Amino acid sequence: SAKKHLGTVAAEVFNRYGEAPERVDTNLAEKFLRIGNPAGITSNIDPLGLVEMIGGAHCIKVSHKAIVSIKDHIEKVGTIEGKRLLEHFSDAPFGWAPDTIRYILAAMLIAGEIKLKISGREVIAAGQQAIDAMKTNKSFGSIGVSLRDERPSMEVVARAAKRLTELTGDMVIPLEQEISKAAAKAFPTFQADYGPLAEKLDHLGVAGGERLGSLAQNLKDVLLTDASDAPQRLGAEESPLYESLKWASELKRALENGLEKTIRELQAICRGLEDLPQSGIPGELRRDIEEDVSNLRERFKQDTFFQAAADLASMLTGMQSRIGDAVQKLSEHMKQRQKETAESLCQLFDWPVLTIEEQGATLARVEDISFDATPDLTGLKLLLARGFEMSELLDELKRGIERKAGGGRQPGPGGGFEDPPEKPPQETIRIPEVVTSPKQIDQLINRLQLLRGKFAGYKKMEITFILAPSHVPEE
Repeated sequence: SAKKHLGTVAAEVFNRYGEAPERVDTNLAEKFLRIGNPAGITSNIDPLGLVEMIGGAHCIKVSHKAIVSIKDHIEKVGTIEGKRLLEHFSDAPFGWAPDTIRYILAAMLIAGEIKLKISGREVIAAGQQAIDAMKTNKSFGSIGVSLRDERPSMEVVARAAKRLTELTGDMVIPLEQEISKAAAKAFPTFQADYGPLAEKLDHLGVAGGERLGSLAQNLKDVLLTDASDAPQRLGAEESPLYESLKWASELKRALENGLEKTIRELQAICRGLEDLPQSGIPGELRRDIEEDVSNLRERFKQDTFFQAAADLASMLTGMQSRIGDAVQKLSEHMKQRQKETAESLCQLFDWPVLTIEEQGATLARVEDISFDATPDLTGLKLLLARGFEMSELLDELKRGIERKAGGGRQPGPGGGFEDPPEKPPQETIRIPEVVTSPKQIDQLINRLQLLRGKFAGYKKMEITFILAPSHVPEE
């Protein structure tokens, strides 16, 4: 009799228990959220029949009495803690099991009827954060629950699904939860793919690093809420997130297809030109490429530089060609200077002092300098270095010849040279009274040069010139 009476009283006190008359498993809410898509939810994990078929599509039955009761209460009190929500519907007139309440709330989250506030962030996606928050009655106790004020339109959802399909290559169903789930899966990959690009662009000396940094922060912010706002961010008519993701994808592909190598070579040329002299053939090269370098630097200041990959490749080819021409021109110029250097040594006043072997060895040192070089900036700089080497060698050889010419003299108190103690040498030269040919002039000059070498160690000498009739042969 007492049991019957209690049953009657219980029915009167918990007169709304029939709206959710099930005591479900503790992990049912977690299972519900992990599946997410109503089409994948079977009756085994949906004892209250919260999923229904409308127009051939599975969806959450938001008109279910239990869902309506929870919505009415939240609408009345506003944002409410999970603990208070469980207490309210566990008490009269409902008497629902806390695990059952979490299961109903999981369905409402998937349907987009409620949003959770977790660690100060609003979560509307049935992702890992929602799963962790609603996993147990204890974890759900500190979570804020409120009704969603508005949801994205079908147009926004459809646009977001289309764009995300384009970015990932995988078909995304135009449902809010499916978009959030797909974004939560894809965005970490985007972070890994595009994150390192910022540092690479900085090393290349081109624009885009700041935009990549902003993109990385946006991806991080979206993932903090399990991509809850991905549908709105990607589906807006103007979507900076979508545009930046598409831009980063095109940038990465262009760099991998050879643009990175092209940019490195162009930047190397720009830096190398700054080290060249501003005169001569190198100066002409700098002035010839100056306009291209200026245009190139302006282009590299724009984060769309990679869209002109073909133009950059053509610019590189043109610069390399002009550098090659300059190398060839400078090489020929240096070889001519090499020849002139050898001739200038032979014309030195003290040159006859050297023996035939010494003269040959001296000229060989000049001729051993090679002016063959690769047709690039490295080759150009090598030629300039070889030109400096030749100038230094010329000075060294001149000093050596001068020292040999003065080898028979000793430094005096004033720093000059004095005669050795022996008697000054004497020499007699017969010359014609009348010179009638260039050959006679050359013979006289050669004779004097030989005497210059012969008497190089003496400060004083005696040379007697004897005029001979024109018909007398010269000595």
